[in-house]
Amino acid sequence: MNDDYESRWRQVEASIGKAVVMWSRLEFFIGMTFRASLQNSPTAVGAFLARQLQVSALLEALKIAATEFPDKGSESIRDWVGQCKSLSQERNRLFHGSYADQSDGIEWHPTIIWTSRNAGGEAPAHLEFERFDASNIYNFVHGCQAALEAHASLPSSLVDWVKNADE
Repeated sequence: MNDDYESRWRQVEASIGKAVVMWSRLEFFIGMTFRASLQNSPTAVGAFLARQLQVSALLEALKIAATEFPDKGSESIRDWVGQCKSLSQERNRLFHGSYADQSDGIEWHPTIIWTSRNAGGEAPAHLEFERFDASNIYNFVHGCQAALEAHASLPSSLVDWVKNADE
């Protein structure tokens, strides 16, 4: 492999790695916030569910839990859940593809390739692709950071529980 290839892919892999780390942090906060919403449930049940449920299910459960909080608290939870759902969808788009080099006949470009499922969710109907754009990763990382910062605006009972948890 030539130096251009190695250099190009080092940058792509570093960007993706940073995004994975940021998502991991946010996913941890989603799980812990879910556990905090179950404060009146046995600790073992909350821990088990937080580890077993997918992020989308945790977010749906948090949206339901929001109804137990006063108006402003409920609104802040719903807003945060919406922010996290949006990031989860972007995460799936960024992480659930294959990265490869694609030539335009002049130069090679890092590209992400997805298999698209048909309407019934069956085997891939066709391939979709998009050139790697570092700004998508940059925006995702900053979105995760903003969601982590927005966590502080949730009801204090949730925020304090997460801060003081010793899992």
